[in-house]
Amino acid sequence: MLKDNFNRFFFAYGRYLQYDLIHSLEQETKIGRNVDLLLEFRDIFKAIIVAQNIKENEFKEIISSLHKDIDNYIRDAKNECLNIEIDKFEESNFDYSLLDENFKNILTDFCISCGDFRIIDRIVHQGSQDFKEDKEGRSVLTQSLLEFNNAMSHLFMCAYNGNDDLKNIEKAKNHLYRGTLDNYKMVFRLAINNIKQKDKTLFDKFKQIRLQEVLNIGKDIRKKNIIINEREVNIVEAYRELYNLSFPNQDFLK
Repeated sequence: MLKDNFNRFFFAYGRYLQYDLIHSLEQETKIGRNVDLLLEFRDIFKAIIVAQNIKENEFKEIISSLHKDIDNYIRDAKNECLNIEIDKFEESNFDYSLLDENFKNILTDFCISCGDFRIIDRIVHQGSQDFKEDKEGRSVLTQSLLEFNNAMSHLFMCAYNGNDDLKNIEKAKNHLYRGTLDNYKMVFRLAINNIKQKDKTLFDKFKQIRLQEVLNIGKDIRKKNIIINEREVNIVEAYRELYNLSFPNQDFLK
């Protein structure tokens, strides 16, 4: 059943992708990348990966609702799409167990960072940065969400081809990792002056992270382990620890 859920998901994503690949390049379009739809894909994909025991009837309802939202997204552009031949997902035999525990952890980190990004709506920050909003009016970092979209495109090709000969899973992991960093970096970009005034030690930690980050330029993004207070941590962990110290007792829906 898990394979069927993945195939149904990527069939739906293929419906979206064959329009997005054309219209996302237009300067002005009524069908450009849709934040709510990408958030829906994100939440459904996370549910498949993390809660692998979703009941079949429940999942069919979720996918049915997703297809309705895709129909609303497409609207009058039904004839303006690429023919990706997404029907082949009915017979896809891709080994989804390749999306292993390491992949699950990277996806979970990404989703947590998306929840953490919502602190933006609760803090006073300088600048006039505008963000997209989800259906509940909460800020969403578009760049991070597009990294998720890029990750899904790589995984789509795995399922489409029935193999990972082109190492698309690793490329998907890198996009999710970048999306996680994007979320945390934007938070600190807007909040750093407040943090500096609030606690100088937190600002010093921020400077340590940034220094180590620049000294590791050129390394594989997921292998950027840095030394903070004589302790080796990866860059995402360092930013998340600083976030938790800077904004304690924040209980966001992840």
